Amino acid sequence: MKIKFHPSVLLFLLSLAMFSCTNTSPNSQAADEPMTTDTAAMNAMPDTSGVNNDSNSADDETDALVILNAINQNEIDMASEAQTKNISRPVKDYAAMLHKEHSENLNKTRQLASEKGMTLAETNASTEVKNKGGAELNKLKVLEGKDFQAAYLDAMISGHTEALDKIDNQLMAMATSEDVRQHLTETRGHVAMHLEKAKQLKGSN
Repeated sequence: MKIKFHPSVLLFLLSLAMFSCTNTSPNSQAADEPMTTDTAAMNAMPDTSGVNNDSNSADDETDALVILNAINQNEIDMASEAQTKNISRPVKDYAAMLHKEHSENLNKTRQLASEKGMTLAETNASTEVKNKGGAELNKLKVLEGKDFQAAYLDAMISGHTEALDKIDNQLMAMATSEDVRQHLTETRGHVAMHLEKAKQLKGSN
């Protein structure tokens, strides 16, 4: 017995079969897609959140030594001036000691910088220190005798007090290596002794 289909029924069945063959699951297609460029780039980026900027630390140490040398040079220049004046022997001897010890510290600072490959070029901070010392020296140069001696000791007390404060609150914080810290610590000991000696001389005059 043959079953006859109406032509419209046959057309409907044929269309349904063709639709089933061409339709695919969008979810399976998405699963096979490769990683996008943006996602791959994000995954490839290194994590730099914990990276230390060593170059900045080295720059800070160099700046600390440049400032220290400016302090040394100021003391050397004022000590040289003191030795040309008509002042008491104890104060003149004190000036000679400052000239010697600050010169030695200046040379040690330069040697340390050379060993560490540093270039001690002037900075705004060191220029400010030098200019302040130069202005103080110009005030001293016009004085003589007891007037010079009193003003010189006052300058040594204020100058070494400021130097201690700068070492404690600025330069030590800029030092990141043990040899620079050690140099600053030794320098601080000398500066503290210079300050106490100036106070003693001031009290006896």
